[in-house]
Formats: sequence, C-alpha cells, structure tokens
Amino acid sequence: MGRLDDAIRSYSEALDLAPDSAHNWSNLGLAQHESGQYSDAEHSLRTALSLDPGLAMAHHNLAWLLQRQHRVDEAIASYRSAARHMPGSAQSHYNLGTLLEQKDNVDEARSHYRAALDASPTFIPAHRALADLALRTVPLWHVPMMNDVARNRAYQNALNRAVRPGSVVFEIGTGSGLLAMMAARYGAETVVTCEADQIVAQAATEVIRSNGYSATVQVVPKHSQEMVVGEHLPRSPDVFVSEIFSSELLGEHVLSSIEDAKRRLLSPQTQVIPQSANIMIALVGGDALCDNLFVADVCEFDLRAFNAIVPKRQPLVREDLPVQLLSDPLAAFSFDFQSQASWPGETKIFDIPVTGDGKCVGILQWIRLQLDDEVAFENAPTSRAGSSSWTRSIYLFPEPTSLYRRDVVRVLAAHNRNCPWFIVEDLTRLSDQ
Repeated sequence: MGRLDDAIRSYSEALDLAPDSAHNWSNLGLAQHESGQYSDAEHSLRTALSLDPGLAMAHHNLAWLLQRQHRVDEAIASYRSAARHMPGSAQSHYNLGTLLEQKDNVDEARSHYRAALDASPTFIPAHRALADLALRTVPLWHVPMMNDVARNRAYQNALNRAVRPGSVVFEIGTGSGLLAMMAARYGAETVVTCEADQIVAQAATEVIRSNGYSATVQVVPKHSQEMVVGEHLPRSPDVFVSEIFSSELLGEHVLSSIEDAKRRLLSPQTQVIPQSANIMIALVGGDALCDNLFVADVCEFDLRAFNAIVPKRQPLVREDLPVQLLSDPLAAFSFDFQSQASWPGETKIFDIPVTGDGKCVGILQWIRLQLDDEVAFENAPTSRAGSSSWTRSIYLFPEPTSLYRRDVVRVLAAHNRNCPWFIVEDLTRLSDQ
C-alpha cells in the first residue's frame, strides 16, 4: 500500500505542474483504483478522457474499474472504446468478450475472443473462452452422433422409404446437415431444415455446399417455432424428420417443438420420422456398477455417508462396465408422434418383477425410436456402439440393494414433458415366500 500511496502522491505532484496531462490523470486513476479509491479513480480517469478522448489505456482502465463495480453496461461501452482506439490490446478484447458473454451476446463475444488471439496468438484465456463457447454451442455429443452407424442406418432406411420424387421434406435441428442430405439423395425436390444456432447453421450450410446439395437443401437459421408455410416452406411437407432427442428423450423441448410443427406446419398426411418413441427402463445392478456409483468401506473407514451427496441420476458413459439387468425391459412412457397432437406430463406406478438375483444399484433408462413401421433404433444396454450420442442413465437407489428372483420393486415414474424421473417406492420380498 505504501508504494501505491507514493505513486498517487507522485502523480498528484506531476499534475500540479501539468494539470492538462491526460496520461498523468490516467496513471493517477489506475493507482487510485488499485488502492481501492474507486470514486477518486473514476474522476481521474474521466478527466483523462475529457482531455484526450482517444487515450486507449484510460478507456481500458475505466472499463476495468466499472467491471469491478459490476456496472456491466458502462464497462462494455468503455471496453468498446478501448478496443476501437487500441485494436491490438488482447486484454481489452478478452475482457469485453467476457462481459458480452454474460449478457448472452455470444456471437459478438466470440468475435472479440478471436480479435484477442489475432493480437496475441498465445493469449491463453481467449483460447479457453473460445473452447468453452464451442462446448456450449456444439456439445461433445454432436460428433459421436454423426458417427453412430446404427442410428444413421435407421434414419437412412426410413427416409429411403418415405421420400418420393417431388417430396417436400422438413427437418427440425439441422446439425451437420446429414439427414437433410440423405433426404435429398433419395429424391426429395425440396428439403428445408431449420437450425436455431447460427454457428451450427453456418457450418451445416458449408457441409451441404461442399457435398453438392445446395440446390435442393435450404438451411434456415431460425427456431422451428419461427418457421412459416409459404415463407420458409413452399407448402406443408410430405415428410417431417427430427432427431432433437436427448438421452432421456424429452430434453431440448422436443415435445413443444413437435406439437408446434403439427399444429402449424404439417398436414394430416405428413409422414413423421420417427413415428413414435419410448422411454425404456429396467432394474440394473452388478458389482462393477456398484463400485462406480457407491462407496462403502475404504481402508477400514466407513465412507457410506458420502453417498448422500452423490447425484441421484448419472449417465452411464462407460461402455466397459458389465451391466446386469435384474428385470425385463419396460416401456415407461410412450409417445405417438404420428397420430397424437400433444403429450401432457404423466405420473405412473409400476410393480416390476425381479427376474434375476443380484445387487441392484437403481433403474437404468434408455430410449427406443420407431422410425417407421419397419425400422427401429434402440440404445439398449445390450448394445455396445463405438460412437453414440445417446447415453443411458441410472436413477440410483438410496443404497445398493440385494434383489432375488420373484421380488417385486414398486417404482414411481413421472415426466413433466422436459425430463423423466424414477423413484423406488417399495420392495416386496416374494422371494422369501
């Protein structure tokens, strides 16, 4: 603090001799800021800018002061000025990007992170920020989804049967453009695919162009609820296809998107792919799963109390772990996309018979898509896909529980249209009888 006091004194004395020195006012403001004299610092920095409106460091220092006081909009304006007068400042561009990202102005934030790297290619915070933004925009499941052979084959076979010469095909969720190009390959006259994320839409447009389908496939960078027949679609489509399903099926607002499309865009004759879907469940266990989901005695210490804070729903991402099904698969919830127009939330009770002996860790959940009358896709626990976007999830029991053939587990199942949930309510020990 002593050195800051000395700096403040020195700059003040310099200003006594040269009161119109913008640089001295800026330096004084920085020293006052670092010593916690925020009000005096703001006065000094604004005085510097009144003397020299183009003094980039004064803009940057004022922006940093405002940012520390959580005056975000004012800080953004000052960082814009700093970046305009000092375009080679990686720090100004980066700081501006972080504030714009806080305001959900992602596209402009990305441009400033890139500008920071143009100014300084080794500016690591900007590299990290761009990587984090990419993860938000293009989650890691995109590439495994594109490389999922079984899923691609199922959609390909269904589109091959549905598309006819002259068909109009509409897709929600362009992604890479893969399904849209499949439809074009099979003879569709027009394929319209909408993608809400601008960056993904741009990438898909380039993919489609590079594969020679730009004349047939149109990417509309809009949310599906903004699409209008006669403006974005030439008419109601003959085929409607989507794959905007999450691992629990209901994420990404899929039900509301399909409901809106059926209400406004589709005709009763439109073929919907997939035509239906199920949320599948089964009791699951095994020592390997237990060791990865629960803790017990370790080095002669009882750590079981830690299980109370472990997430009660976990994705089963490790394909190497043996999975022991302790009940037959059960369709907990079913959704007929072809015939129904809406899907309310549901709550059900299931009494699930145990079909094998084992240590049960919880309820395994996966999805099944019926693409048409002939083709289905299911990421069942027995499948071991090398690449897949849809993972299975486990809803944990309070603790590992030994189950035996003929026991019955009562499960409360519910979904609120956006997420399913499964809770064990009771266990009947018929194996003892």
